Amino acid sequence: MKRIVTVLLIAAFIVWAIWDAMHEFRANEKAKFYSSRPEHFLYVLGIAVFGGVVAVVFYRLSPSGQRRAKLFALGGVAAFLTTVLAYWLFRLLPLSSMLGASTGVLLLLLPLFFVGALASGFWYEFFHVLKTGRTRFL
Repeated sequence: MKRIVTVLLIAAFIVWAIWDAMHEFRANEKAKFYSSRPEHFLYVLGIAVFGGVVAVVFYRLSPSGQRRAKLFALGGVAAFLTTVLAYWLFRLLPLSSMLGASTGVLLLLLPLFFVGALASGFWYEFFHVLKTGRTRFL
């Protein structure tokens, strides 16, 4: 009996949340935006469905499969961020003579520091998962 009541309460909460989201959607500017550009709504819907499928497939994997998927994702993000950082540094290299004279150097380099910190964090987590098999943050 408790199980049925719990399932009914969860179902009622989900129905209420969907109803509230639909009411909120109609009440503000999002409805006008998506009604004038329905292809954007289809993109958002596609991303949501794809993310749900990926989540279901991920949690159906064995623990070693989940570890490999985490390693692949962490390594991919870390490699991408490192590549972006290297590209920015390569593009800024001809401007290095201007960096010494400018007072706004920190504002120019702030995004580079941020991306570098993100990349190093992802690399750290990647090697931690590679070594121990467990993540600290995910």
